[in-house]
Formats: sequence, C-alpha cells, structure tokens
Amino acid sequence: MKKGEDVKAYVWKQTRGGDTYSLQVESAKNGVRLTNKINKLAEAANWQEAGTSVGGKRLTLLFTRKFNSEADLKKWAKEFPYEVIYEGTNGKQRRIG
Repeated sequence: MKKGEDVKAYVWKQTRGGDTYSLQVESAKNGVRLTNKINKLAEAANWQEAGTSVGGKRLTLLFTRKFNSEADLKKWAKEFPYEVIYEGTNGKQRRIG
C-alpha cells in the first residue's frame, strides 16, 4: 500500500455472474486526484465502473470484471498497488494482493 493513502480494495465473485467479480475500493479520503487515479488503474485493467458513493470524507468506487479463473484474479491483485481482500462465498476474507 502506498504511503499516505488509506485505500483498501475488496473483491468477491458475483453469485449469478458466472466468472464475474465485483471490486469495491474504499478510501477514508475523498479527493479528485485519488478518484481519478483509482479510475485510471481500474480502466487499464479492464474493470467496468458499476457505481460510486461519496459520503462526507469517505469514497467508495464499485467495478465489475470477468476473469477466466481465480488465478487470473490473483495475478491482477498482485499488480494492484493497494491491498486487495477477497471475500469467499463462505463470507471469510483473505488478503490476495
């Protein structure tokens, strides 16, 4: 994780989406630069924007993307510059990137 940026990303497999995953990126800071940075990272990795929530000083961005396998998802997570937490179908969370 980068210094000075309190950003966490959560990813999970959609129950009805086959190989479609959702990505939720949260930050305690709400700023245009950070929003643009995350959007550019997501766009470069072929994530499709699914929603945005801005409440006070908090920022939440939602994206969706299809992966061929969970191994491809993990490969992407290792390259993402922020901590990525995967939530399995059983509700347990584990860090994958």
